[in-house]
Amino acid sequence: MNISIGYIGNTERLEVRTLTGTEIANQSIPVDDLSSQNLQILFMDEFDYSPIKNVIDSQKKFFPILSSKDFGLEENAFNSLEINEMKNIYSRVLSQWTLNSNLELIENMYATSDHLKNLYQSDRDSFLSELWFITRNTLAATELSFIFNDVKVSENETKQSSLIKGTLSGTKTPDYSEAGEKERILFDAYKNEFNSVLKVTDFNEEQGQLVLTGNIANSPILIMAQTKKYNELQLSILKSLLNALG
Repeated sequence: MNISIGYIGNTERLEVRTLTGTEIANQSIPVDDLSSQNLQILFMDEFDYSPIKNVIDSQKKFFPILSSKDFGLEENAFNSLEINEMKNIYSRVLSQWTLNSNLELIENMYATSDHLKNLYQSDRDSFLSELWFITRNTLAATELSFIFNDVKVSENETKQSSLIKGTLSGTKTPDYSEAGEKERILFDAYKNEFNSVLKVTDFNEEQGQLVLTGNIANSPILIMAQTKKYNELQLSILKSLLNALG
């Protein structure tokens, strides 16, 4: 899996370092393009960032934003990070951020479950999008896909409905599409695994690929996440949310 870490030292430029396998790629882009980046961490130097505050604040729900001073990172030090240093920072920061996010969700479990249950009854598309985002943050996933049963209404006069497979996929926000042949075959390959509310079916730790199978009100869902690791707390949170749907 890829690790992307950003650094902002002024109101103009965003420095991005992306680790892919054993290679590190560097980018220097306008700060205004921050929202288009799939960062896992953003470091901020000490400066007056009030002109770009709205840009920064809009991204707080997607990844941790931290003071570079707390990590002894000035711009030169950031741009000189070695592979193991990037991995260590990623593990250290994401572990704490994910724990905090999970604890906050636990504290608000009743309200969140009730909200999702109401959405499921009134607006299924919004329900799936919100569940996708909660799952993304709970697992600290850099990429996440849902495959699920959906209904397609014909556009002709008959307005007939047909059962299809739908997908929600993305890095920060999900995009919906009708599942293609590859996704349908993949979904069918796990057809014997949808026998519980949620369970881990596969996990490739080296590649950071996690596969979960579950049910939403007795309707099967396949969840595929790019994540470095997972734990029982994360699974328990997601199980509780799905259980609340009945």
